[in-house]
Amino acid sequence: MQDETLMSLIRLNRVFNKLCLKVINPNTMVTLRVKVVETMAMLEKLFPLVCFDVMTHLVVLLVEELDLCGPIHLRWMYSMERYMQALKGFVRNDGRLKGSMATRYVIKEALGFCAEYIQNVKSMRKVWDDNE
Repeated sequence: MQDETLMSLIRLNRVFNKLCLKVINPNTMVTLRVKVVETMAMLEKLFPLVCFDVMTHLVVLLVEELDLCGPIHLRWMYSMERYMQALKGFVRNDGRLKGSMATRYVIKEALGFCAEYIQNVKSMRKVWDDNE
């Protein structure tokens, strides 16, 4: 029982590894479809049905989508989600979410601009300390 569980999880891992490749060989798509269906059937035999819902068939749909749309890494939203998390971190006033986000974003951009383009300017503290 333990070996079967381990093998099914390893197979699922291999399916996801093949899904995440940057270059897809079209000749392996048929075998990938068969393997993903077999792997999901193995998991359904080993784990109780309570563990499975509609989302478990997403793996099968991802393989079909891979065939239709190409590599998955080109369509991932992770970078956008991370950026939205950074923007949500700018919120200081819960009453005015968009305003505080926009204000903090403008401040961050302005400071970035100043740091990038005004590198050779001495700060007032440095000038003051040099005169003493």
